[in-house]
Amino acid sequence: QREATILAKLNHPQIAKVFDHFVENGRNYLRMEYIDGPNLRKYVADNRAQPEGITAKWANELASLLSYLHHLSPPVVHRDFSPDNIVVRKDGKLVLIDFGAANEFIGAATGTLVGKHAYMAPEQIRGNAEPRSDLYSLGACTSYCLTGRDPEPICTSSPIRDGAKVSDWFDQFIKRCTELDIAERFQSAQACLSYLQNLNDKTIA
Repeated sequence: QREATILAKLNHPQIAKVFDHFVENGRNYLRMEYIDGPNLRKYVADNRAQPEGITAKWANELASLLSYLHHLSPPVVHRDFSPDNIVVRKDGKLVLIDFGAANEFIGAATGTLVGKHAYMAPEQIRGNAEPRSDLYSLGACTSYCLTGRDPEPICTSSPIRDGAKVSDWFDQFIKRCTELDIAERFQSAQACLSYLQNLNDKTIA
């Protein structure tokens, strides 16, 4: 019911739509939009690590999604932003699904521990997820696309360190997203987008 309430407020072309919510025999059901395509984990597993150009495009899409969620009033923190919950549509665009762990962020509210450890910020593991926690997950997802491997939990990710052929510029983006100290991270999804907009000035393979 909580997930349905949150999703009913969302209106974004790259977020799976909820059409209806009902209870039958004591169980809650959502009638949702079907997104045709593999999730990002399966896509990368089947097609291997992705080149920087495609990954940078995806990072831009995901940062835009997070900017939308975090600018709602109150902000919505996804809390399970991982390759398992991102679907690659047939047109190559990404769609965010599964808001079962999502929470509205009010002040310094804390929550229960949810999410997948390789994609969770340190403060989220302590039960203190907030919008910048999703940015850590964004960096971890981006690293996964470039390396084809889950990042080390509770660690600043660096695809270059892990052997990926990535520009220093993009490696720095991922490092800054996944800083363990929340104050050293990008402070908003919009700040991530501003950094990624420099893509046009960079040469990416």
